[in-house]
Amino acid sequence: MKSIVVYYSMDGNTQLVAEKIQQIFHADVLQLKLVKEPKKEGLLRLFCIGKQVYLKEKPKLADAKQDFSAYDKIFLGSPVWMGTMTPAIRSFIAQAELSGKLVIPFCTYKEGSYRFFEDLRKNCQLVRFSFGMGFQSPKETNEEVLEESIRVWLNNMRT
Repeated sequence: MKSIVVYYSMDGNTQLVAEKIQQIFHADVLQLKLVKEPKKEGLLRLFCIGKQVYLKEKPKLADAKQDFSAYDKIFLGSPVWMGTMTPAIRSFIAQAELSGKLVIPFCTYKEGSYRFFEDLRKNCQLVRFSFGMGFQSPKETNEEVLEESIRVWLNNMRT
């Protein structure tokens, strides 16, 4: 069974978890990039992010066309913005052919994951889901503790 970790990360938290999953699971990896990334700081950043999430925008991805036919499992990771998935993940879901794939979601958050998993399932109608996991502020977590929590999650997911 071939696996890939697909993720979007702005501040490095989701990237950290994605890299750990990739190392533990020996999966391929794809970091999603937007053609036009939101600002990284200040009030304008919050406004842009809020607008995109609220309006459920699907911004253009830099690597628009990817072939996932060779993969059985897709780990799908996103930071949580305003309680839900990022617009980059919304764009990915809208254009990627994931029918029949096993999607294993994960997210990173500071305050809470709220609607993340529920919204993801609503937007991925034709896929099978495995038990997802949220990680609070991974860059602020002890590396061994983070890696152990990821290992426990992946081991429980396999059963």
